[in-house]
Amino acid sequence: LRSHFGSSSPPEHAGIGVSASLRPALPGRERASVAHRSKGGGTEGGPRSMEEGSGAGNRAFQSFDVQSESLARLLPAIERHCRELSENLAPRRAVRHVLEQRAYLEALVREVEEAVTRLAGRPGQPLFRAACLGGVGVAAVAARRSLTSPGTVVAVQMGCMQDTSWQRWLTRMVAAANGFTDIDVLSEVPGDTAGAVNLVAVEGLDSCGGGGLADGALQLLKDTAAHLSSEAQVVPRAARLRASLCAPRAFKSIAGGGFDMSAVCGAETLAATVPHILLDEENALLERREMLTEAFDALDLWDTLDGVEARTALAGIPNTDTVAVDVTCIASGLCSAVLYWWETAGPDCCSRSRSVQWLEQPLQVQAGQRLRVTATRSLVRAAFTVAHCDDSQGVVAATGVPAHWPNFAALRHSPMLRDDARNEGYSGALERAAQCARQRCGKAAVFEIGSGTGVLLMMGRRGGADRVTGCEVDPYVCNLATQVVEDNEMPFGNRGSSFELIRESFPAVLQDEELHGQFNVLVAELMDDSGLGEQIWPFYALARQRLLTPGIEPVVLPRRLTLYAALVAVEVTPIGGVGLWPVDPFWFCSAVPNMDGMGRRPGNVSLDLDLHEDHWEVATDVVEVLSVDLSKVGLESVREQELEVVFQSVREGFVNGVVWFWHAELDEEFTLVTTPRRFWNKCGHTLPPGAQRGSGHCWKQATQALGPIWVSRGETVVARLRHNTICPVWALAEVNGGLMMQQKRLVPLIEWLGSSRGVKPDLVLEMAKFVGAWFQAVRLQDDARDALAAMAQQERWEEADVAEVLTLMRRLGDFSLHPSVANHVLPLLFGSVTAGAAPPPPIAVAGCVGESQ
Repeated sequence: LRSHFGSSSPPEHAGIGVSASLRPALPGRERASVAHRSKGGGTEGGPRSMEEGSGAGNRAFQSFDVQSESLARLLPAIERHCRELSENLAPRRAVRHVLEQRAYLEALVREVEEAVTRLAGRPGQPLFRAACLGGVGVAAVAARRSLTSPGTVVAVQMGCMQDTSWQRWLTRMVAAANGFTDIDVLSEVPGDTAGAVNLVAVEGLDSCGGGGLADGALQLLKDTAAHLSSEAQVVPRAARLRASLCAPRAFKSIAGGGFDMSAVCGAETLAATVPHILLDEENALLERREMLTEAFDALDLWDTLDGVEARTALAGIPNTDTVAVDVTCIASGLCSAVLYWWETAGPDCCSRSRSVQWLEQPLQVQAGQRLRVTATRSLVRAAFTVAHCDDSQGVVAATGVPAHWPNFAALRHSPMLRDDARNEGYSGALERAAQCARQRCGKAAVFEIGSGTGVLLMMGRRGGADRVTGCEVDPYVCNLATQVVEDNEMPFGNRGSSFELIRESFPAVLQDEELHGQFNVLVAELMDDSGLGEQIWPFYALARQRLLTPGIEPVVLPRRLTLYAALVAVEVTPIGGVGLWPVDPFWFCSAVPNMDGMGRRPGNVSLDLDLHEDHWEVATDVVEVLSVDLSKVGLESVREQELEVVFQSVREGFVNGVVWFWHAELDEEFTLVTTPRRFWNKCGHTLPPGAQRGSGHCWKQATQALGPIWVSRGETVVARLRHNTICPVWALAEVNGGLMMQQKRLVPLIEWLGSSRGVKPDLVLEMAKFVGAWFQAVRLQDDARDALAAMAQQERWEEADVAEVLTLMRRLGDFSLHPSVANHVLPLLFGSVTAGAAPPPPIAVAGCVGESQ
């Protein structure tokens, strides 16, 4: 094995055949904390508005006009954390891009190859040059392998962003993995001395809610214009933003009881929180939305279709642009959001992801009514306003600041309340549980662990329970639950009443002797992706001992939790023949031995296997791993256990992970499952009658990296599962047969990696060093996050303070930071205590007991 991969310690230079001067320095916290300078050498001030800020250059937060004392104290730490996040999340954004924009990248590869064949090698033409902008090098590899005459290919990462070192390293790895070490990876297009550029390929149209702008593609196109030849071609030839107006699903009535949950999921609640930031990257909040208009053209980004010289068209891209479009409503409803996305021509493609902007003041519209949509963009972000055509003032959608406290707790719970299978299943089961409990002992007393927004408490009360009590530790969520029950005319009573919420943790509730033995129905929804991570097993054992009435058979929901597992092969598959194995560690893990990866980190990585079916294969049959009878579980079972699990291979190939999922049997009529489609009554796995799949926005599948190893069809693979009833940890069992058996499982894998994926020893060492350095930077970033959260907890945020923070986060692109950073920073500052953020301001709430802290 050493002959293939050398020693475990990579050499200091760890080069891959390119000049050391072209290799970017590994980013680190020390450099990230320094204010970056503009090209002219001075620190630039941030723009006061979208019109002033184009997104170019690197600006320091100190240029932001801060009025809030709290923000002023935290500003240096916030800036440092934002810059670290923007930099360190670049490989994760790259993974998302290649997963979501696969169709676009495949079309781009074909178009680039055709363009290189057509443009390169023309008689009398100087050295052919191609510049590929953004992405991870897919277009650069396609251009380089198509060159049959002398030429150069440059992969340019977005130099207008904060720090592109990780992205540049990853692009270099992808190029080398495909056999090309002569692709220069730079932060800007070289000057005129290098020769004119004949082909520009735009790979980096972002997938993270920026409508194609957040990664700085427009700025880089403008910078490239001066270096183009007179016959240069741009791929895609044109790009534009398209948009449509929509109404989210109405939440005056949700499945499973008809409760009004607009306090959590309503348009007004969401508008108070997300008009300026990108929180809903999966668009979970717009699931089952109603489209109010047809899609319409909002803004042109660039256009070289109509015989316009490319360098003229690109040089003419304005720093800002505003377009007003009159649209006709095709349906009636509450217009609450603008969906927008990029589309391209030459090749003709459409972004798979959708960006969403919530309107601060939703509009009630009627079918046939005319609306005026004003789209405005800088070089890094877009914004929309919507108004009735006869309203000259308009309704502000992305300027100004909402006057309400942002409710991140509501955002966190919104996807759960949109899960109809979950809601209907629990509603029916609670009604049947109340009936069963009354038949057994004449009354039904329900206790819920972790009540959240109170929807299960209301289901229990409406289902006929005589007493319903719940507990919730998060004060943000307690406030939300109180509003929800009042909206449904079911207010909480005082301590000891028939309908109450205790504002304390479950362990604290267990110490209250007045509650001991008072309940005969126990309910909770404490299943995370792994099934066990929210402590449902030990909590149920404690509840049976302390809270449930002794001497009678209680009703427990869910009554049984069963875990199933299978071994899998997970990788980002090649796009257009371009191998992408270097990005695997930043998604799950690599098929290369001894390579670190996300799937090997503490805690389980969750993957939506239904969404990414092209990127994983079934390696073994499904095996039942663990089945817990929650209706009878006792404290003696709450201990560390180790199980041996035997898998049978169903094909020959590599294995680099285990996936597991669960069945939560509420009662004999309903079972909630997270089984992926490929295992739905397949691969030795059978679903029970009445099984329904929970929403992918709520539950994905838990995974963990194993191996990698090579297995033959029909071969037995033994794994060990160790758990403490909360955290499952997997490992492959020791291989019987010693060194010979280990070689049997590794040598074919290494041969396959070399022949099928182009893996070479020196590149493995370089990649291992790169991945290790990235994980070290992420660990340092997490330390800074914890320090910032501790500082934020000392502040008392007023509404004006929150408004100023939201304004700053809205302008992250103007400070050369990726806008998705706001998703991580804002909940940290004033989101949810259970997410590690500062507590809310004190609010007097009737009917809830316990301290708000």
